[in-house]
Amino acid sequence: MKMYSNKTLLISVSLLLALTSCGKSKDLHTDSGAASPAPTAEPAKTPAKTPEKTPAAPKAATPAPVTPGESTPGTLPGAATPFPGQAQGPFQNENSIEQNESLPPLPVSPFQNQGAQTNVLNPPLSNVKQNEGRAYQVDFTKQVAVKTGGQTKDLFYTSAGRDGLMEEFKAYALKVAKEQQTTNASLAKAVITAKLARHTSSGEVTITMNFDEGGTVKTYKLKASTAGDQMNLSVNRASTTGEMEFQGGFLKCLDADGGCENAYAKMKFSGAYTRVIFRNSLADMHFQYEENVVNNPSFNLWKSYVLNSATGAATSATFDTLQMSSYEVVNGRAGMGALLTTNDKEMIALSIPLVVSGTGSVVDSPVAKLADLTLNYDLSSQANSYSQNLSKKISAVKLTYNNGLGQLKLNISLGAPAAASIWMVASRVQKPIMSLEQIRLFESKTKSF
Repeated sequence: MKMYSNKTLLISVSLLLALTSCGKSKDLHTDSGAASPAPTAEPAKTPAKTPEKTPAAPKAATPAPVTPGESTPGTLPGAATPFPGQAQGPFQNENSIEQNESLPPLPVSPFQNQGAQTNVLNPPLSNVKQNEGRAYQVDFTKQVAVKTGGQTKDLFYTSAGRDGLMEEFKAYALKVAKEQQTTNASLAKAVITAKLARHTSSGEVTITMNFDEGGTVKTYKLKASTAGDQMNLSVNRASTTGEMEFQGGFLKCLDADGGCENAYAKMKFSGAYTRVIFRNSLADMHFQYEENVVNNPSFNLWKSYVLNSATGAATSATFDTLQMSSYEVVNGRAGMGALLTTNDKEMIALSIPLVVSGTGSVVDSPVAKLADLTLNYDLSSQANSYSQNLSKKISAVKLTYNNGLGQLKLNISLGAPAAASIWMVASRVQKPIMSLEQIRLFESKTKSF
């Protein structure tokens, strides 16, 4: 089986699609007749500012084929002590939503208005510049994924940024007494989803936390109010279904330009603390596809979008933007919503578990295809205005690589019963944020709660 590596897609905030040219296609090593994905080189740093238009990037050579490396899966941690207010239940000893599940579909927050438009981005999303954070340059085989410390069965949850925040906050968790560490770890394991959102109609910023309490999903809606250089959190009792006592917390926006695309929250529930990192950004894309696929209309349709986009064809059947929204619980779960849109008003909405199998970045985990991501991620609701015909051509999606730095590779299977694959490498745009030294200084001045 062979696979072509097509021209890299570069997305800008002005909706301009700039393109690079491709090198020769390469033969790939195969496994049971399936084409293996081809890696690429390490990405550069992301840009500081958003240009009006994105210049075309220089030509990029197609990467040489490499057989993906394997690493030894880990084992489940021992049972954690329940935090105050947490009942015993079937999820007590595993960091998963269901016993046999490596990927949610994520639970729906009962008080989340599906039609509400939210956007926590201010100023607008930054785009990638040429030679910076490019998807075609990512070499997953040489990277050790950055992990949150959370685990489900033999999978490990990962971070989604190239800024050192996760490792910094994991170190903070070790500075407290052992008993407090145990209590905090139990709370972190109970977090199922976390969503940061800004409601455009009111300007209100909220955090919606879903916890596993004794096997039942309970929701806590927190409101953020500006207080100096942070936002204090308070609980909305009318929109809260859980039994834990909320004892305080704050939200800290981190963008160096004053925006809130990157932020983190520290919260206290019933004597236990948890931290969650939130990120929202555009992403650079790089596509690859199988060669010599026949009698597969679904594959041919997707391939036409890839080639139209790569060649700058005079058609609206081209890819427009890929936006990513994610949450990372320190010592807990992590998930990402990815919204891919086209210029002819098609949308593909994916809920991606941020997981890896072992010490490297390789993984084989199913990805959920959803009609609307706004219930659990801060992404624009497109379900009513965009078609999902292109999405319906997908028979399955799998996460095959994830380096914990906001760069991942998806295998998109098209057609049935004999499916063919298109691979998409995504590399999120990492804005400049506060330095770790600045965050430490902020933390040192934060009052205890």
